[in-house]
Formats: sequence, C-alpha cells, structure tokens
Amino acid sequence: MPHEFTIDPHTGAIYITGFSLVLRAGVAQPDVFAALSTLPWSHADHGNGYEWLNFEGLSFGGQPADLSVSFHQGLLREVGWGVDLRPASADPSSWPSRKECDQEIAFVRGVLRDVLSRPFTSGQERFPWGEVWSLFDERGGFACAGLRYDPLT
Repeated sequence: MPHEFTIDPHTGAIYITGFSLVLRAGVAQPDVFAALSTLPWSHADHGNGYEWLNFEGLSFGGQPADLSVSFHQGLLREVGWGVDLRPASADPSSWPSRKECDQEIAFVRGVLRDVLSRPFTSGQERFPWGEVWSLFDERGGFACAGLRYDPLT
C-alpha cells in the first residue's frame, strides 16, 4: 500500500504515513533525502541554486501519486504532485488526454476542499503560510498541483 500524504490546513506541513519527517518550509534537502530515500526517487539539480527531489510510491486521496520537492539554496520551498487516475491498462508512456487531466484536477480539488476547507473554485487558494493550487498547465499540457510556501523570514 502506498504511503498517503496529506496537508495540515493550519501550517501547510505535509505528513506522509510511515515517515517521521514532516515536509515544511525550510527543511534541508539532505534531511528530506535521508528520510524518503527508501521510495523510488530521482534528482534534478538545475545548477542555479534550485534542485528537485522526485518521489514515487505515494498516494493522495487514496490514489497513486508522485511528489516533487523543490529546494532553493538547499531549503524546501515548494512541493508539487500528480495523481494517476488512469486505468492499469493505459499505456504508461502515453501522455494523458485533456479529459484525463480535467478528471485529475477535479479529483485533486475535491481532496483539497475536504482537507483544507476551502472551495478551490478558481483552482488556487491563499493561506497565511503560502498557496495551494490544482490547475491545467496550458504551456505544458498537463494537470499540475502544488503548494508554495511564503518566503522564509
């Protein structure tokens, strides 16, 4: 069973079942990697102070999901995720259709409404700790969901 992740509505912290580390603004990249490296992962360092750790084998709202954690200067700033609602028979190398993307967006917004107690009618909501979204990325042609923490003080 995949590790479910959820968001605390009061702090924006992300909790993942089976792991003691809590994802929140300012957590150091080596700490996240050490805590979650038992999951399938990949890494992208953009060479400009930004890097990403990508993890698979998770779930969001009970559906398979992946999680991408963004760091700036080694500190967590943003988290993005995608949910896979496609049937097992779907070709994993094929790009989702717009209809499939819209289904993912509707699903993620529904989970976010339940967890964060906000309407998500426009797909984005502001909180005292940052912002959360579930939208269609017109430029990339895919569904995207994420959380960006306000700058550290």
